Amino acid sequence: MSAYHRLSIPDLLKESLTLYTNASDPEIAALLADPYGYAEADVTAGLALRTAVTEASETTGAEGADGVLATAEVKRAQKALRDTLVEHRDAARKVHRRGSEGYSALRLSGDTPETRAGLIEAARRFYGTAAGRPDLVAKVRGLTPAVIAEAQARLEAVETADTTQDDEKGEARGASTGYQQAVAALREHAAELADTAERALKGRPDLLRKLGLA
Repeated sequence: MSAYHRLSIPDLLKESLTLYTNASDPEIAALLADPYGYAEADVTAGLALRTAVTEASETTGAEGADGVLATAEVKRAQKALRDTLVEHRDAARKVHRRGSEGYSALRLSGDTPETRAGLIEAARRFYGTAAGRPDLVAKVRGLTPAVIAEAQARLEAVETADTTQDDEKGEARGASTGYQQAVAALREHAAELADTAERALKGRPDLLRKLGLA
């Protein structure tokens, strides 16, 4: 197995640049061309693969940063919604006691869910009922139509942030896969050139050193 398959990515980028840049040296290029068939186009292709790795690395980093921001946003939105729902459910329990129609309709039993999916479902049911049954919330302190609408907007913010987070995770996975594929392609191409150069330049340690292969 060529050393290019074992190099760290920073070393891979460094060593491949030396390899491809100096493979264009006229003396080296001539020895690679005959009888091995290497041409300037092969060097150009290798440099393009190296560029693809650096660009994919930048994309992966950017997508990772976007994912971190999306995660922070969904946590913030989730906390704001849960705090609001806890407050409103507690206020509703003071009006609607256990066993009453309001207690059942507003689903006031149990604790407010901690999980995002559970919270979204509980908020959707509570505020949907509150908006459709003003008679149930007329006496609930602070639960006005405007407040209900604001809470529903917070619910929508959580759902939007949740979707955005899923999208960012998908994009980050795609970027990571593209990066790994670019690295693998560069390793393979550079290893093939290096192996050929070691055969073509056998007995010329000066030229091998120039390619970083001594």
